Amino acid sequence: MPNGGLPKSMTSIAIREPGGPDVLVAREQPVPAPGDGEILVRLAAAGVNRPDVMQRQGHYPPPKGATEIPGLEIAGEVVQIGPGVTRWNKGDKVMALVVGGGYAEYCLAFASHALPVPPSLPMIEAARLAQCVRARQACRRRNAARAWRLVWDRHYGYPARQSVRCARHRDRRHAGEMRRLPQARRRSRHQLPHRRLRRFE
Repeated sequence: MPNGGLPKSMTSIAIREPGGPDVLVAREQPVPAPGDGEILVRLAAAGVNRPDVMQRQGHYPPPKGATEIPGLEIAGEVVQIGPGVTRWNKGDKVMALVVGGGYAEYCLAFASHALPVPPSLPMIEAARLAQCVRARQACRRRNAARAWRLVWDRHYGYPARQSVRCARHRDRRHAGEMRRLPQARRRSRHQLPHRRLRRFE
């Protein structure tokens, strides 16, 4: 086992062709290595989101340069650290938003996209909280209108949009600006934006 005791290959879930759940198949492929600013997580749980379903159906392709493995929310243990990462150590329990790859034994995540898992929180619960927690952080660090755009651009889903709506009660100066966002934001399910390979703090 190279790479500090890690296996050379892992089991992942691939989409054989667009279709229903029966098109999901198990495949063996190499364990990815973390690049600059990335961590490698051994998964304990992964979230299932609407974008995953749409990707399986062929309506939501991954962005250029991203893995074809579906899965946008993960929780698990840090097993390898890429160059430039100082916040995390091996053995840390984290939950994270990723650009793909969650349906696998190991998954890469930007270190800045990961959050610590409280000791009292089960991993299966942590895997489904990542997007909501990140949206709440966006509300606290940015004005509410900008956070709303962040949620729509990344398609964080209904729970995250609810978190942003709560920001209006904390900062009503931005409530009007949020209401003035273009109606074009109400996209049909087949016109959602692609996931982006951008880091956000």
